Amino acid sequence: MNTLSFDPKSFANLRPLVYHITHQNNVPRLRKLGIIQPASEILRLAKQEDLIRKKRNNELTIAVDTGLVTLNDQVPLNFTNVQLNPGWREEDVVAYVNEHVFFWPGDNDGPKRMGARFGDHYSDKQRVALRVATEQLFRLNEQPLFCPYNFGAPRKQHGAAVLRGRDLFQSASRFTRTEGKVVELAFRSTVHLPRCTEVSTPSGVWTSLWEETG
Repeated sequence: MNTLSFDPKSFANLRPLVYHITHQNNVPRLRKLGIIQPASEILRLAKQEDLIRKKRNNELTIAVDTGLVTLNDQVPLNFTNVQLNPGWREEDVVAYVNEHVFFWPGDNDGPKRMGARFGDHYSDKQRVALRVATEQLFRLNEQPLFCPYNFGAPRKQHGAAVLRGRDLFQSASRFTRTEGKVVELAFRSTVHLPRCTEVSTPSGVWTSLWEETG
């Protein structure tokens, strides 16, 4: 039986900041609504539900009620490195990813470990990062889920494909490792952003998400 390895408060103490990568086109909408919606919800708003289960090999810009939204590509989701859990298909994994909003745990120096490496894939002038105080994010939102791996960018381990299934993301009460082993956290819902949320500028300066610049 799994035991509680940590609680969200201890995780927030260890990783006081979390990071989320998005396209700069999305910043005005994030500023207006104060929320991040899962890709699946964006696709439903755009009446393109058929894309929820299809891997995006390129970024996708679609129209919703408040304007245009650009979804990141899913190129790092390489299925040659994946062993699917019984009963799962590739499209199930894609849908699972699209149903969540993901963050990389870190501190003032940036996201830790694989989060920083994964961010390199999107390190161009079209992407920005959001930086949020972990404790305040947890206060505003439902129970976070934790994963000891980079779910969306699987890599073979010792030459063997790695498992992917819904059981890799667990609540703190079911996580079998310590808080230091968390590589990624997610919410399976729309995420409400606290007023402390910051956004990176192209020059690398952090400013309040709600402070319009240039």
